[in-house]
Amino acid sequence: MRVIMELLGHSTINLTMSTYAHVLPEAQEDAVTRLDGLVMGGDQARDEADDIDSP
Repeated sequence: MRVIMELLGHSTINLTMSTYAHVLPEAQEDAVTRLDGLVMGGDQARDEADDIDSP
C-alpha cells in the first residue's frame, strides 16, 4: 500500500487505505469460513472454503 500511496501522490497512507482497501463480500465469506475451520477444527469448513474457491 505504501508503494501505491507514493505512486498516486497521496499525502497519507490512511487516504490510500480508505480509498483502495475495500474487501469484496466473497473474500469476507471465505475468510469467515476459513477462520471457522481453524477455530472449530472441522473438515466441513475447509470443504466449504474449497467450494467457494472452485469455479
